[in-house]
Amino acid sequence: MRAALQQDPLDAEGSSRWFLAAEATEPVGIVVSTRKDEGIEIGYWVSPDHWGRGIAGAMVNSALVTIPEVYGTQELIARVDPANAASAKLLTRNGFKLESHHEGLDHYTLA
Repeated sequence: MRAALQQDPLDAEGSSRWFLAAEATEPVGIVVSTRKDEGIEIGYWVSPDHWGRGIAGAMVNSALVTIPEVYGTQELIARVDPANAASAKLLTRNGFKLESHHEGLDHYTLA
């Protein structure tokens, strides 16, 4: 959290930005973006009370527009637990491609 609040320069490896997803005035999820060597890694979380309502899809759709604008690059990546089939499906539906499996996680890149 400290790194996100620090507002490191966006071209610095490890710099991150957090985006809060809200429905009306209620926070329902968060999207995190972090500059890595291989691209901008995105991650997202939706409150379990709001699962199954398309919120993760809306968050990823917004992230695919906002994050490249913020960082100035289209090179997006994501890491997913192989057991999280819903997240993997969401990523592939939005143009991500499974590239590898490393340290227990599937690695995706935006194709």
